[in-house]
Amino acid sequence: SYSFAMICFLVLMQNGEGITDKAPNYIIEKMYLLRSGIEAFDALDIHNKRIVISWCEKWKIEVPEKVLKNFKGENNAFKGLQEMGFNL
Repeated sequence: SYSFAMICFLVLMQNGEGITDKAPNYIIEKMYLLRSGIEAFDALDIHNKRIVISWCEKWKIEVPEKVLKNFKGENNAFKGLQEMGFNL
């Protein structure tokens, strides 16, 4: 959905000092993410993916089933590596 893609885009823009820290060309370059929530989500690291899921829960935005399935697997693998002592 467009709402899901928008959340992914906003999470990407909040990194660092936020959107005001981003060059206009960078923002324009990343606007393609608004066309596909799944591509937008896949472009994020695990920490930002967790933020997206959290914001979707907060605002009751539907997360595509394919995204949820992939995220659960990736998130479990990430937690497993942390439990093994990897500093991630």
